[in-house]
This record gives sequence, C-alpha cells and structure tokens, in this order.
Amino acid sequence: MTTKHEPEQTAPPKLTPVSIADLDKWATDPAGPVALHLKQKLVAVESMESDEGINYPPTYADIGYNIDTQSDATRVALIDRVGAQANRLEPIFIAAAGTQRDKWLVPQIDIVLHTEPCGECDACKKAGTKKKRKEGEECQSPRKEKRSILELAHRSADAVVQYCLKDAPAAFRKVGLTAAKYMQEFRDGSPNPERRVLGGVVVHDRIERDVTVNLVALRGLRGKDEAETNHIRKYLLGLSLVAATTDIDLFLRGGCHLRYASEDKWQKVPRRGDPTQIDLASAQAQTMIRSYASDQAEHFRDKWPEVVEHHFNLNEAKKLLAKKDEETPEEG
Repeated sequence: MTTKHEPEQTAPPKLTPVSIADLDKWATDPAGPVALHLKQKLVAVESMESDEGINYPPTYADIGYNIDTQSDATRVALIDRVGAQANRLEPIFIAAAGTQRDKWLVPQIDIVLHTEPCGECDACKKAGTKKKRKEGEECQSPRKEKRSILELAHRSADAVVQYCLKDAPAAFRKVGLTAAKYMQEFRDGSPNPERRVLGGVVVHDRIERDVTVNLVALRGLRGKDEAETNHIRKYLLGLSLVAATTDIDLFLRGGCHLRYASEDKWQKVPRRGDPTQIDLASAQAQTMIRSYASDQAEHFRDKWPEVVEHHFNLNEAKKLLAKKDEETPEEG
C-alpha cells in the first residue's frame, strides 16, 4: 500500500482585531503607524481555472497602453489609474432618496441637467404644445433630470456627454499632434500597427489591486485648533476606510470586467519593523468602520445644507471646453 504525500497546510496568519480606540490613535497619534495597506487579488470574470486571459487596459495618447518592463523582464500593465479608482469610489457616498441628513456621510449635491414641463399644471394646460412660452406661462412643477455630483466625477466632461455622445474610433486611436507626424494612420499603403486600436494584453501571472491609506498625510492636516484638527483627521480616516473596504463594481471598461478572487489582506505598516496583518474585512469590522465614519461626520453635519441643486448650462460648458482647447499649446 502506498500513501500519497499531502503538502503541509499552512495556517492562515492570525489577524489582529481593530477597535475604535485604534482608529482614533491612527488618526491623531504622531507615533502611530505610517500607513494601512490593502492588497486584493482580482481575476477576469471569464477566468475559471487560471488567471490567464485577455484584458483591455486604458489607452493614452502617444503611448497606447501604460506598460513597464521590470529588471527581471516582467512586464506590468496599468489597468486603472489612481484617480480613476478614486472616482469609481465616490458613488458609494450617495445617500438614498429620502435619507435624512443625520445619516449622510458627506454633503449631497445634485446637478440638474435639464428640465421639461410637467404637462399637468395649469400653465402647461394653457400653453398646450407650444415649445416657446410667454412670460407667465412657465411650468409650475417642471420635471428635473438630475444626477448626483458623485455620479459625474469619472470624466470631466460627463455632464456634456449626457447631451452629445461621440462614437469611439473604429480602427485608429488618437495621438497628439507631434506624435501624429511620425505615427500616421497608414504606412506603406497599409494600416500602421502603432496607430491601430490596441487588442488587449494577455495576463500570465496575476492582477492585483493595491490601496494605501497614508496616515502620515492624514496627520498632516490642520484645523483652527487642536480639537478641530482631531475632528478633521478622524472624519477623513472614517471616509477613507469606508471607501477602501467597500467592494466596488470592477467593470472598468469594455473588455476589462474583473471580480475579487480571494480574501482581502490588510496590513498596518509601522514606522519601523514588520507590518501587522489586521482585520478590516470581516463583517464585524465593516460595521464598526461605518459606525465610526457616521459618528465622526456628526460634528460637521450641522454645517451641511439640505440637498443642493446646481443647474448645468450646456452652452457655458462648451465655451469652457473650447477655451481650454485654445489655451493648450501645440506640441513641438
């Protein structure tokens, strides 16, 4: 009889629990840890048995994909920028319709994209189907098409895009003026591979998402006095941890739809010595974090108005975009 040798099972590292007192210390104690770090393993939704697959990173003018070659010849592709990730996190702070202000974590601001007559009030009935109305015929209860400003952050021109979607190029990607001189769309009568829409990257190792909460930068913030300083630091730590511990949708773009592959790994990074693995991912920790963020927001809520509405002006937005284009110097 033979027995199959089973590899030794390595016990998962013991996670250090986190308390409210720990959060307060991290936010205010100069001798506290310098950072909190999260590492998540991700896989494409199409991947079943391996991490290999094709993913489509963002493209940048002139360079295409942002790919670095390491000293050991490993190639690393950036599939989402820090700023883009931050913008993807903002919608988690949108308060549900009807939620009282004492439950908000941040002020709520809506952008009114456009309005249209309700068709039911006396003014609408009097005006009928007329598009242009005389003074005094304005709708009394116009319908508002609006979005939270937290939904419109991913692109600076999102509000404009609501009115004028443009088709993506079918074959050629955009490059700067200088690069276009050397990277024509066609070369020797054939499409130039350097200008073609790129066909993705093949993953041979892993996809990882790293999140770092910089506690040194947090403790560098100041208020008008020590008490206000501590309120600001604790409040922002609470928001940071809510954002960092929330499972966001990872549909980054067409061809790059990811999912979480394993448990989150959080570490507390000291000024010296080895990092400590901590529990910020369990249901108990998640509840504590959200409660902490809500408690810290209480100090600021009295200064927040009810939902604020700002009306979007398409013509003014186009003027600003045109002015920006005029002020941008040509490459040379």
